[in-house]
Amino acid sequence: MDAPLEQHFCRHPADFFKRTLEARLPDVNNPVLLHGHLLCAAAERPLTPSDAQWFGVSALPVIEECKREGRLTTMRAKDGTQELRYCPTRGKKSPKEEVNLRDIDPVQYKVLVRGSSASNPIETLDQRLTFMRLHPGAIYTNQLTTYFVEELDTTNHVAWVVPRDGRKINYYTECREHSEIIL
Repeated sequence: MDAPLEQHFCRHPADFFKRTLEARLPDVNNPVLLHGHLLCAAAERPLTPSDAQWFGVSALPVIEECKREGRLTTMRAKDGTQELRYCPTRGKKSPKEEVNLRDIDPVQYKVLVRGSSASNPIETLDQRLTFMRLHPGAIYTNQLTTYFVEELDTTNHVAWVVPRDGRKINYYTECREHSEIIL
């Protein structure tokens, strides 16, 4: 708890609880958000020209990118109009599995227990959090189980952990944030 704001709220918890919630509005023109949103929408039902009202002109380059990736294709509908259809792609998850509602980091790391199946991660973390929480030698807790981080594979985006099996750990690890302000 080195951050000044955290220290303030720990000393004055009433200040924290009397505040109202902040409205967080994402930038609907963000191409990363649009990419996932368009794929999810097209996977539910084909997109038609009238759907442009929901996505705006910012979606046009993203649609072209999705077509180049082979994830969207243009087809003629029964009424003769053009529609965009989602194309399942080998080796890719479905759009709803790819879209992370908590973060937009496109790089995700799987947390795998050493010796377990690669298709059964105990958690998936975005890259930013991975380097803070899953560095080699870190103590990692998930579902009340404590793990030791053995390896962080940055090529395959996997953190390999081993459970401590009730063995006492006399330490914990925590990322420290350092800020230096020079006036």
